[in-house]
Order: sequence, then structure tokens, then C-alpha cells
Amino acid sequence: MSKIVRLEAQNIKRLQAVEISPHGNMVVIGGANGAGKSSVLDSIEYALGGGRSLPAEPIRRGASGARVVVETEDLVVTRTFTNKGGSYLKIEGRDGQSLPSPQAILDRMVGTLTFDPLAFQRQAPKDQVTTLRALLGLDFTKLDAERAELYSQRTSANAHLRHLKLAAESMTRHPAVPSEIIKTTDLMDQFRDGSERNARLAKAEEQIRSMKERLANKKAELEDAQRHVDRLAQDVVTMTTQIRAHLVEISGMAPIDLSVIREDIHAVEAVNEKVRANRAAQEAADAVRQQEVVALALSRKLDEIDEQKRSAISEAKFPIDELAFDGDSVLLNGLPLDQASSAEQLRVSAAMGFSLNPGLRILLIRDGSLLDETSMALMAQMATAADGQIWIERVGDGKEATVLIEDGCVKADAIHAPLPEGEAQ
Repeated sequence: MSKIVRLEAQNIKRLQAVEISPHGNMVVIGGANGAGKSSVLDSIEYALGGGRSLPAEPIRRGASGARVVVETEDLVVTRTFTNKGGSYLKIEGRDGQSLPSPQAILDRMVGTLTFDPLAFQRQAPKDQVTTLRALLGLDFTKLDAERAELYSQRTSANAHLRHLKLAAESMTRHPAVPSEIIKTTDLMDQFRDGSERNARLAKAEEQIRSMKERLANKKAELEDAQRHVDRLAQDVVTMTTQIRAHLVEISGMAPIDLSVIREDIHAVEAVNEKVRANRAAQEAADAVRQQEVVALALSRKLDEIDEQKRSAISEAKFPIDELAFDGDSVLLNGLPLDQASSAEQLRVSAAMGFSLNPGLRILLIRDGSLLDETSMALMAQMATAADGQIWIERVGDGKEATVLIEDGCVKADAIHAPLPEGEAQ
């Protein structure tokens, strides 16, 4: 199923009844404005496109129903419209046998975007990229969403990295400081033990001094009161023993200078502040390194996605070898398509149209009056090269028209023979 060999339309929009059996690859529908030229192209689109292309009122006003028959090289497609708003589709083989699931058959053959190649030419650059990617099967929706999420994550990661770097660079470093916090509890224990020892020493010395005074008194009492000699002698022995015990206790002991330890405690706290500062600086440096790893991993994932897209694009089969695209526009020979000549843009649009309709190589051009002779000749060449068929409506009844429409009917005496292939008709 590639070209239309016969078209019959009754009561479609402005048409009353037309029957066209086209010859060649170009069918130029001529006629005055309002004669029904557009309705001829509409009837083809209604028959083959179905629900997505049907208007609210496809039936000519005053008629009770309408019908379109499109006969191709392989099939006969009949779509009937009722005045209640319904339509019925039937597809038959060349042997007259009806085929099941007729709309599904058309959906597989007819492009999902448009019959009109000029519609691609009129699209915005970004929409042209979307159309081309759909044609090539390059749906990057999932990859683009993943890339956008990773790009957002990397942006946040890099912002966090810059924050960490600034924080790390602003921190003070102290040389010649221990790497570990000094425990002040050890010095406090030393201070407490020294205090207790000094207290014992002072107490012992006070006891010794007191005992010496008492001993002197006892000796005096001994001299004064001989009657107490025995008792005092015993006291002397006892006290002497006690003194010796205390002397043994304090033997080798010297007073500890607590002021030195007190100064060490204060000094340690200052050192610990520097140790804490160094630790904070090291943690900041570690955080910077970790964030650099995160940012690098995200960058590598972005590169992998970009490589997947580049690989898919490089393997895709473009309608024209010189065609490509970037994120914003379709490119022809490396330049944006809208910078190409009108003829080049038309060539690309026609190639896109044939590629979008691989099963039914038919294009419908509604603004044919805008095409000059060169463009018409180019369309004829591309239709022949693609073994396709282009239906063009043009205002007027010049010799280029192969079919003239007048008052919704084919003007029987105005059907011109097609020109040789490759020339404007």
C-alpha cells in the first residue's frame, strides 16, 4: 500500500461528488477559492487518519451522510459518515475480502504526526527536534529526566563543595600542637594528690612541732616533779616512738609547688583549644575530599548519559544523510535548518513526511500556492525518488493542475495530463 489509484468522495465538506484516478507521483488540485480543493485533501485525511483528524462536521451542509473511498495499490479503504456524528470504517483487500481491525491496519501504516510536509517546515525549531527524534525512535525522555536529576544533584553537590572549601580555608591551623586532646583530669588528680600530701606533711610537721614543745615541757616537769618521772618517762618513750613514725612517714618527702600544676592546667586548656581547631580543620578538609568524590561521580554519570545519547543518534537512520539535531534545533550540514534555503527546507520536510508515513507514502500539501515553479519541480523529483505520491492544492486553473474542482465537483473538461516525471505539474 503506497499510492492512491482512485479517490471517490461524496458530501465531504464542500464536495458534492468527485472521483479522481490520478496518474504519476504528483496530483495538483486546482480551482478557485471555495471550490472544494481543500475538501479533496481533507477527504483523504479523514479516510486514512480516522478519529484524530475528523472535524466536528465532516458532512456537507444539507446532506444526510457522506462517504470516502480511497483505493490504493493493495487495499480499498471506505469510511462512511452519518448525520448523527458517527463514522464507519471498512478495509478490503484487492480480492474484495474485508479485513479485521481496520483502524489498527491504518494506524500501522499512517504516520502519527501529519500528512503535510510543510507542517514540519512551519514548526518551531524545538518542535522539529521532537518530531525528528520521534521518527528516529530516539526517545530520550527517561534519559533526559535522569540527566536533569543528576545535573540538579551535581549542581547542589558542587555548591555544597564550594561552601565546604570556603569553610575549610577559613579555619585556623596551629603548628607544634599535639594531635590529641590533653586530659585535664590527670593534672587535676595530680593536683589533688599533691594537695593531700602537702596537707599530711603540714599536719605531721605541726604535730612534730607540738610534740617537741610538749616534750620540752615534760622534761621540765620531769626536773620539777621527780614524782612524775616514771609516767613522764613512759610518755617520752611513747612520744619518741610516734615522732619516729612520723619521721619515717615524711622521710624523703618535700613540699610540691601547686602553683606550677595550676599554671599547667590553664596552659593545657589553651593547647586543647588549638587541638580542637586542628581537628575541625582536618574534618573540613576530609569533607571537601568526600564531596569532590560525590561531584566527580555525578559528572561521570552525566557523561555516560551523554554518551548513550550520542551513540543512539550516531546509529539512527536519518531521512537525509546531512540531517542532524542538537538540543535546540534540527541541523542541516551543521547549520540550523531555519538558516537553510527555502528549497532545502522543503526537501527536508518532504523527506520527513515520507519517512513518517512508511506504509502509505502519501503527502498532502495545502498551501501549494506558496510554492514556486522550482519548489514544485523539487516536490515532483522527491515524490518520484521516494516512489510516493504528493497531492497539492493550488488556487487557479493553470496548466500545472491535473484536476480542477468547481462547485464541489470535478470539472470534466479540465483534467490535464501529468507532465513528465521530475517536472512541475
